[in-house]
Amino acid sequence: MIKEYNGNLVSIVVPVYNVKKYLEKCVESILQQTYKKIEIILVDDGSTDGSGKLCDKLQSEHKDIVVIHKENGGLSEARNYGIEKAKGRYICFVDSDDIVAEDYIKSMIENMSNTVKISACGYCQLYDSGQKVKINYEGINHFYKGIDAQKYLNIIGYFNVSACNKLFDKNLFRDIKFPVGKKSEDWYVMYKLIEKAGGIYYNSEIKYFYRQRIGSITKSINVNTEAIDAAEEVFKYYEEKKWYKAIPYAAQSLAFAYIGVYNAYLCGSNDRNQMKKIRKKVSRLRKELTYDELSKTRKVQLLLFLNSKCIYNMVFKIFDLKRKNR
Repeated sequence: MIKEYNGNLVSIVVPVYNVKKYLEKCVESILQQTYKKIEIILVDDGSTDGSGKLCDKLQSEHKDIVVIHKENGGLSEARNYGIEKAKGRYICFVDSDDIVAEDYIKSMIENMSNTVKISACGYCQLYDSGQKVKINYEGINHFYKGIDAQKYLNIIGYFNVSACNKLFDKNLFRDIKFPVGKKSEDWYVMYKLIEKAGGIYYNSEIKYFYRQRIGSITKSINVNTEAIDAAEEVFKYYEEKKWYKAIPYAAQSLAFAYIGVYNAYLCGSNDRNQMKKIRKKVSRLRKELTYDELSKTRKVQLLLFLNSKCIYNMVFKIFDLKRKNR
């Protein structure tokens, strides 16, 4: 592989909205990068909790920080704004309540080349208690090409759809933007970016720590409903392209998007009519679904959901109670 990264500027876009409690730790973790040629673009998206002033303070203390203040427009708009202002050849995204390892950039940029336009690292969940929960499989260091990349994009435990554990050639964003006004924004763009790039390099070593803030799961119904819309778009796109090798895994993602909404109802309004509709929609995916590449936990979850409603409901409520006590 031809190394082309030496001396190239990396732009790190950090959308900021009412995260004063976490922002300083996030920025500190970025400033500690072993790869030094970086610019940190803090996009204050109309914060009202003092986060904007904290951005200005951090900028006054560190020459590598650029601050942009704008009216609130949502995560996608903030990211798109940061992309427009970025000067680097490469670009990555960090959510302002998350933290990264000191070699976060180095671990990804060393795999970039004239043929690798996207590089990804492993990630895990980080709770306020300090507990870290691994999500991805370990020991992977591989370039996924073409339809294989689309397949593994949809498999839980690999590089996933998040934009935050990835480094991109900035040119990929010339005609691809994050969808303003949409939740699950990463879903809408990641399959397009990977198709345009021709693949993705993935090293599963954990370098990104995604903060999991515990709240009422019922608040996630609307978010998860939009995840269904995004997953359906990907599923239909694969069918149109006749990417038969990837379609069963897109169906897998769509099934779990539906299950996410079901779980929100289960722990919230317990709307039996909506829950029944969801179960029917997942059942219709049976012929397309594959259980390959699922972890044992996910495989059991899907099998229980499809075959034993009562046991599934009971097990999930126990799991959710444990999650809230972390």
